[in-house]
Amino acid sequence: MQISRRSYEMTGRICFAEIALCTLVALPGCQPEQNQAPVETATEESPARQESGTSAAVDEPKPEALLADWETPAAAIILTGEQRGHLEPCGCSERQSGGLSRRADLASQLRSRDWPVTGFDLGGTIKRTRRQSEMKFEFTRDALNTIGYKGLGLGPEDLKLGPEYLFTSFSNSQSRSDFDLPFISANVTIFGTRDIGTPVTHRIVEIGDVKIGVTSVLGQSYLSEMFPGGENPDPSLIQIDDATAVLPDVVAQLQSEQPDVMLLLAYAKPDESRSLSEAFPEFDLVVTAGGPEDPVGDTEPVGDALLLRVGTKGKNAAVIGFYPDAAGGEKFRFKVIELDRDHFDHAPEIDDRMRAYQQRLQDENLLAHEPAITHERGAEYEFIGSEKCADCHDEETTVWEESHHAKYGFKSLTVEFAQSSDDPSLAERVRVDRIHDPECICCHTVGWDPQEVLRYETGYVGLDQSAHLKGVHCENCHGPASEHVALEESGDAADAELEAEREKMHITAEWAEKNLCITCHDHENSPDFEFDTYWEQIAH
Repeated sequence: MQISRRSYEMTGRICFAEIALCTLVALPGCQPEQNQAPVETATEESPARQESGTSAAVDEPKPEALLADWETPAAAIILTGEQRGHLEPCGCSERQSGGLSRRADLASQLRSRDWPVTGFDLGGTIKRTRRQSEMKFEFTRDALNTIGYKGLGLGPEDLKLGPEYLFTSFSNSQSRSDFDLPFISANVTIFGTRDIGTPVTHRIVEIGDVKIGVTSVLGQSYLSEMFPGGENPDPSLIQIDDATAVLPDVVAQLQSEQPDVMLLLAYAKPDESRSLSEAFPEFDLVVTAGGPEDPVGDTEPVGDALLLRVGTKGKNAAVIGFYPDAAGGEKFRFKVIELDRDHFDHAPEIDDRMRAYQQRLQDENLLAHEPAITHERGAEYEFIGSEKCADCHDEETTVWEESHHAKYGFKSLTVEFAQSSDDPSLAERVRVDRIHDPECICCHTVGWDPQEVLRYETGYVGLDQSAHLKGVHCENCHGPASEHVALEESGDAADAELEAEREKMHITAEWAEKNLCITCHDHENSPDFEFDTYWEQIAH
């Protein structure tokens, strides 16, 4: 009963295999504002297209074109932020909403109607600060550039990668003639100078006949997430000025360019973003961080400006339509669009990048090369695989062998399995193998901390070295069993020592419900997880 007794936070890891796979492994089977912008909320009936390969019924009527009731705007602006590492759909959504590939399809649908389209992102693209996080950061930048974004803010998560990495990332992209996505921040400086070229304080973006002036700030409300106690230990590496101190000069520079739209990307809590909008009424649009995961699409008027919330985890994307000659001065239309699987297809150019990303994970062998941690029981406890367990636990092994844990635990990360599955939409979602991805295998193999996505010292590292640990086995729940087996086989262990070790391997339903199953079946990956139903399928 001492298996992984620490309290697991419920923030969740990113499972690229998506909820359908995690379920397989589990066991069994708005009214307009009285201001500038008529506001709409995306629903299942929202206009969008139906592509082949999605899971909607064949006899359903084909939906209208996306935003069919909008006239052609002078400019359409896609706004997103706080992606938090979700390159692909978030498993916590019923319709597997989100992902950069579907976001690219959103932009494609808008452009297919001859709309001038651009995009801007608040930042907060990643969740952790490891080698895989760097790869995901580069994937996201490349994808946003491909989609047509023209500015990326810097959130605390991005800055935690460090100034050297951020500068290297910027320098590498400078060598590409097709790359035009700068880091933008009015109040963040790295290495104590702006002369290195990044981040830029502001930018003028021309799309169609419209000039958009954009800048970004990191709010004081997030400093505590950057630095312990909110105190910056070394401003010579990363300097974060008070946004109110630097914005007057930036606003003046933007206005000298006479933009048609003034946009502020405020990576700040809503109260601080609201205050910034009040202090700098020159901005037409202020996008705030810290809002709900799934915003309803409401805008908040602050003077003549609009405060916008765009959601998190990449599940939604907000679209602003700019109508400079609109009657009544309603220059903007705003809608938050759920990027669900029924209305948005995969963009091949982004899927190709996903395959390349997974190949990088394999080439660098992150499963084996990311630093490992010692299991809380101690370094002497090793993972040995279920074959040894079967020597003594026949009945328990029979129950396990008939479970989805055993049958599909590893297979569900492969394209081959997805294409042969009875689920007609699974192959559409699983388009590249995930067997080299730490953020997937942490729940589909033995010897990983699922919430922290960290390998224990003797945990699974690959098929060549630890094939006996692939899939979901006894030790996923009961913990490393080497000491237990050694004592049982020794023949001379004291009864008290044997009982103590057996107690470590024992799990009660009450403890498992509170501390164990949720480490994989969390909100991110099993939003419909019901402990009592699932427990019956594996009780032994």
